[in-house]
Amino acid sequence: MRPEFICSYERPLKADARKDLGYHVSKDTKSKDDENDQVDLNEATRYLRSTVIPNLVSMLDSLLIMPVDSESLELTFHSQGVNMRYLGMVTSLSVVPHVRDLCITEMLARACKNILNKQVAGMILEHQRRFQENEEKREQLKKQWNNRHYNTSNANLNNT
Repeated sequence: MRPEFICSYERPLKADARKDLGYHVSKDTKSKDDENDQVDLNEATRYLRSTVIPNLVSMLDSLLIMPVDSESLELTFHSQGVNMRYLGMVTSLSVVPHVRDLCITEMLARACKNILNKQVAGMILEHQRRFQENEEKREQLKKQWNNRHYNTSNANLNNT
């Protein structure tokens, strides 16, 4: 949850509370406070999805707020306490083509960025692997050259 949302939410939420993401916590370690935190987070999430996001969509659809690019769209979302992961929800709730197109473009740009980042990371790892292989080969050749050079030099000295 965004800090802007937490600050504007009607009840305080604990800073160390976290949403249950399907992890199984043993009953021995789970306290009553953890259960209460979970209930509070669930209620806050419901409020975000049922009130805050529809209000954001209303402001966007009424052109009260008019983002024109990725940066202004992100600032708009965040100023209202909404994470960008709700782009799909905003897109589906909006009826204004400009808002929908802007959200869809942002989702596509983010997907492309993630794909590109993975490909670049893979290329970097491959380059590092090849560099390491070349370093190892260089070290082997250096040892071979040194062995040949010093063996030849030592043999010439022994013959004289």
